[in-house]
Amino acid sequence: MIVAALMMGLRNGLFERVGFGFKTWTKSQIWNAIVICLILLLSFINWLWSFDPSLGISANITSFLLLPFTLLAGVSFTRGDAKILLALIALECLVGCYEFSMGIRSIIPSINAATTPIIDEGLWYSSRVYGLSSNSSVLALKVFAGLLLIHFYEFKGFKTRVIEILFVLGVVVTFNRTVIVTLVLMYCLSFILNALEKRSNERRNLARIVLLTLGIIAAFVLIFFYFDSLLFQFTRDKGVDLSGRDEIWAFFAEFIFNNLWLGNGTVKLLTEEGKHAHNSFLQLIASNGIAIALGYFVLIVSNINRKNLVLLIALVVYSSTQYGIFWGISLLDILLYLFLFQSSKMLKTNKNLSPLRFPVEQVGKGA
Repeated sequence: MIVAALMMGLRNGLFERVGFGFKTWTKSQIWNAIVICLILLLSFINWLWSFDPSLGISANITSFLLLPFTLLAGVSFTRGDAKILLALIALECLVGCYEFSMGIRSIIPSINAATTPIIDEGLWYSSRVYGLSSNSSVLALKVFAGLLLIHFYEFKGFKTRVIEILFVLGVVVTFNRTVIVTLVLMYCLSFILNALEKRSNERRNLARIVLLTLGIIAAFVLIFFYFDSLLFQFTRDKGVDLSGRDEIWAFFAEFIFNNLWLGNGTVKLLTEEGKHAHNSFLQLIASNGIAIALGYFVLIVSNINRKNLVLLIALVVYSSTQYGIFWGISLLDILLYLFLFQSSKMLKTNKNLSPLRFPVEQVGKGA
């Protein structure tokens, strides 16, 4: 899936859409270019400074060299590319539903044989399936990415509704708690912000407020009557269950405290067991140091607007308990730069102005 997104973005970027008319760049684009160049320069210097040839090639591999390709894929990603990805993810959701009905983890024999058999323990978590992915978390991430794309491009129509239903089923059969919580938050925030839009008339606002109120009441009723069952499912009957993240986060926090400025020399830090941080921000700071990490944070904050606000919040929430963004190259990384660098163009085209009054970059019409 990452390869598909990258190839589509690079195709557009290298051969169709990206030009070099620097004289037509806006102040925002120039600022973004400066920040990106600083990130790359500092990353290269940090990597050279910390390079240790005695550790071998594998211990010195860095991912920041892939950043330009990810950026290019993100800024040149198109609506047509999104439709292709959505179709592929929907197909994998169908495979996941088939696996769930058959009581197997994966239709791929080698993967299915290597996994724990599905046993009826009354837990959705124990019945999660893999689709065509290596594990259920990867399939859940793809579904999450697909729903972000639907929200970003505002796809409508019968086909989109069918795909959304398949994606909801994909969330159910993977039962990824982070994805479930993030999506609930994303749709609630989106609903509230849409109700505040100036373009919405009073009748439409009233309808949204009524629906939101009814939804909140229904949620409270559901929690009140089924609290024990919901708690049982989300905690897997283990109380507060972080799946070992508390120990991993403590390891990364201690490393950051001892290596605040240089991090791990812009080389991805892993625990002794070879595990990543399960938190994109801890991973970013621990691997790169605080100065380079601040560059990424500035890049994100300086490009927030009405169009991408909810999507960026969703990515931040998801990446707080999962390693979602800042891989160097990944599906969510490509979507991150898509939302950052194409949202102002779409916002201007759609004229969806908000009372929040985020600045809108004056660029041409979007795809």
